[in-house]
Amino acid sequence: MKLKASLKRAARLTLIGLRNGFYRLFGHKDYQKFIIITRSRTGSNLLISLLDSHPNIEAYGEMFNRLHGRASQRVWNGVFGFKSKSIQLVGFKIFYYHPLDADDNWVWDRVYNDISIPIIHLTRTNLLRTYLSRQIADKTHVWRDEKGNKAVDTEDKRVTLDPDECKAEFIKTEKWVKEADACIVGHRVLQVTYEELTGDGQEACLNRIQEFLKVNPLKLSSGMNRQNAEDIEKLVLNYDELARSLKGTEWERFL
Repeated sequence: MKLKASLKRAARLTLIGLRNGFYRLFGHKDYQKFIIITRSRTGSNLLISLLDSHPNIEAYGEMFNRLHGRASQRVWNGVFGFKSKSIQLVGFKIFYYHPLDADDNWVWDRVYNDISIPIIHLTRTNLLRTYLSRQIADKTHVWRDEKGNKAVDTEDKRVTLDPDECKAEFIKTEKWVKEADACIVGHRVLQVTYEELTGDGQEACLNRIQEFLKVNPLKLSSGMNRQNAEDIEKLVLNYDELARSLKGTEWERFL
């Protein structure tokens, strides 16, 4: 699965390069860059697909997940090349811990030092749901639910969660969020949560994002569905053990 994803990412970068060649003659680079900073299982695929449905936005996924020996600057230049004259905004998402295969901070230095780049910081309030979603994805190898795909049965998604590993994951994620917030001081920043993005107020949330990006607000669409909407008790095999471990902690509210 990782090889398949890597090949898809490499193919998309190649396609971007070919398109850039065409737009070098007929396009422009006078657009606004933007970055979505987040971690896995926060609704980032959904947000990217929604933004990419806007005719004036090009939104890319995890372009810096793995570099495969490439220089970060090369990837950056590939993303932010010449575009159709209809494009007003170009951006991508990046996780706190990218790239995974290189000790290369070039992209982070570029993002943090260029305060002209607006930042969307996407988080998920319920860290237990974040960790649970990651464990289910690891088990089922289904990372996104696109319309037309067969849904995974609840019974096939059920997992056992180690309470200590849950707490360690909560602490790690909270640390990532705080460090990112400290580093993006000086930028225009919009804080968005998964709960806002997927809840009843989704339309208002998307309008707020488009206004932040200074693009004409439109009704956005996506071919993706929300995953793992079941109650936590139905998805965690050892729910009672987990509940006892979290009782009285700051994370009890996630249950």
